[in-house]
Amino acid sequence: MNQAELSQKLLQAQTLLGECLKNLSATPKGFAHGALSAPSNDLKFNQNERPFFKQNVVKKMNGQKKFTLVVAYLAEGKINKQVKLTEVEKTWKKAKKFILTEFHSEYGTRAKDEEYLLSPKQGVYTLADSWKNIFN
Repeated sequence: MNQAELSQKLLQAQTLLGECLKNLSATPKGFAHGALSAPSNDLKFNQNERPFFKQNVVKKMNGQKKFTLVVAYLAEGKINKQVKLTEVEKTWKKAKKFILTEFHSEYGTRAKDEEYLLSPKQGVYTLADSWKNIFN
């Protein structure tokens, strides 16, 4: 294979890879709700629950990451603001269609284990400094 043929094949491969990456970033049919990848770092905490979770719940998020996102929404992204478990459950149920998972209080414990959340007392959560790692 000479230099010209090799260059041509590399150009074809580059074009094909570009098309594949473009198709991967498109929303597949049948996915009506939720983002497929991490939202921008500019979360809009002033939105109503349903639009907020529709835009920010990532398909691959597990329960503890979704729990942390609900706490972040209720705390408006503020690290030291305390959020009660009852508030988390109430908000979760309102936005269940977009959260795509049933509520389980054990998600709070798992979120603490993964250091997304802190719990100054039973039934109360605050965001840990590393809470935004839920998008990684």
